[in-house]
Amino acid sequence: PSCQDRLDIKINHLLHHQLQLSQTEHGQQALDQHDLPTPDQTLGLIYGYLIQPWNAVDQRPEHTYDSHPAFWAPHQQALRAMRHLSRPYSTDYGWTRLERDQWIAPYAGQAALPQVIRSLELPTQADCYALNHKQHAGVEKLRLFVMRNEFEQEAHHMLDRAHRI
Repeated sequence: PSCQDRLDIKINHLLHHQLQLSQTEHGQQALDQHDLPTPDQTLGLIYGYLIQPWNAVDQRPEHTYDSHPAFWAPHQQALRAMRHLSRPYSTDYGWTRLERDQWIAPYAGQAALPQVIRSLELPTQADCYALNHKQHAGVEKLRLFVMRNEFEQEAHHMLDRAHRI
């Protein structure tokens, strides 16, 4: 997660770049070569995690569907966030710190850490933890991105700059 990886930027890129590529001669040839239909602007599918603050009311944009909830918390609130988010699940669940190359797809392994963690390292940029069953592999229930403590302030600063441009 970063301030450049925002839903509004993804939608803008989809509408003003990716969909327009399909209208070019080269784009149409590529679609035909793979027997794919020409994309339609009436339906847009963007896969990924829509990450919300851990302690905010559900602020998901209209017409979005999230089968794998994802949240973020600054490092100083991460342990409290983990306790709060895992509370609806039994103590049969625990956390696993995911390596960066595991962030794309839902994690389907067993938990490697307890449900209540005593301390976390300060992330360089971000760390990702998935909540999974301890005894058997299964798809994660949710994930939590632990951000640097300055993340929220930096994000607001970048948004302010983007709106002034």
